[in-house]
Amino acid sequence: MIYLDSGVLIRAVLKHHPAYKACSILIHRDAVSSTHSLAEAFNTLTSHFQVANSDAALALASLRDRMELEPILLRITCACSGTPEGAVFRVDLSTMLYTLMLPED
Repeated sequence: MIYLDSGVLIRAVLKHHPAYKACSILIHRDAVSSTHSLAEAFNTLTSHFQVANSDAALALASLRDRMELEPILLRITCACSGTPEGAVFRVDLSTMLYTLMLPED
């Protein structure tokens, strides 16, 4: 399972964004996000990127149909927008232990 933060969700729906392709391929059945990340993504899309509310809602709803949506989990793997391309964090929220996993060459 890979956890997608709001930054990944935003980039996965903005087709003009330079990271669109890299983020959109992360949306699949083994991916999970939280309702909180969806709310953050909606807020950013409608405020910072000035996407219409209805367009942002439709775009995020289309992601919901292609991945799992759950409350925050105790152990997750996170593809975070601030990491090098292809890198993920493995996070154990019960101990707050973060491990950065870089892609293999």
